[in-house]
Amino acid sequence: MNPQVALQKARRLVDGENVDIVTGIVSSTVAYALRDYLVENKVPVIIANAGAAGLTGEKGSKYIFRVSFANGQYEYPMGDYAYNQLNLRRVVVMAPDYAAGLEKARGFMDSFRANGGEIIQEIYPKLGTTDYGPYLAQVNKEADAVWVHFSGTDCIRFVKQYADYGLKDILPLLATGDLVDESALPHQGDAAIGIVSSHHYSAALDTPENRKFVTSYRAKYGEEPNMYADQGYVAARVIVEALEATGGDISDTEKFLSAIRNVRFTAPRGPFKFDPETQNVIFDTYIQKTEKIHGKLVNTVIKTIPAAENGWSQPK
Repeated sequence: MNPQVALQKARRLVDGENVDIVTGIVSSTVAYALRDYLVENKVPVIIANAGAAGLTGEKGSKYIFRVSFANGQYEYPMGDYAYNQLNLRRVVVMAPDYAAGLEKARGFMDSFRANGGEIIQEIYPKLGTTDYGPYLAQVNKEADAVWVHFSGTDCIRFVKQYADYGLKDILPLLATGDLVDESALPHQGDAAIGIVSSHHYSAALDTPENRKFVTSYRAKYGEEPNMYADQGYVAARVIVEALEATGGDISDTEKFLSAIRNVRFTAPRGPFKFDPETQNVIFDTYIQKTEKIHGKLVNTVIKTIPAAENGWSQPK
């Protein structure tokens, strides 16, 4: 999460170890910080998580590919769903005050407003907040619902405190799928039940590819796969398929970049391919509801929004 440390490590990999490809990068802030150095050194980058929207938008490059999501990409369809399917008209928005939180909130708000909805309040706690009480106390209870984005340990604290504060019984909670990530559900407990979220992956997705992935993942790691497992798998497979397409020869950088650009397959999340212009991933968005089934918390997919029906667009 530290841009300066990340840049030092990237330099060690590129200058010291002569790596041919860089992949990973979790934080949007870190991804922005690494952008110029990696592009100037002509290193192909496969972003496996960081949603920094500008990196496949106005700061895009032929060397940058993303297999995960751009911030706002699966948040935008939720705005439409909230207005037209859930009949919500007035919403409070909460997200951590940093690049990803602000970009994700903007994706939801742009769509909700475009449909005629009103954002009556925006609240942006500091990233890593441990006590959300002061922020929850500010929530305008005249809203129809609250939309939030929190991830990592923040999502566990927020979901539990939202319920403890009594808001769960007053205002429905909408969210990014990050809030109810499969790794967080056991720690959130019943406080997570009923949350409606939008995401690009759910372990409960009922497709042959995902059933096989979930079975294999459980057998190897003893737990449910989550978005990070899917993204890691996809990032690795993109690299392998591009290498296979060039016979393992990456001496011709343009040829290798073209091979990456043309990778297509059916991933656990569904059809995978890159946008030919932005090199950002294209995916279907899933509206999911957190439920308890046979004593286990799961994110049940209640609606699939095909990529072609997602009105979100990259920042220009």
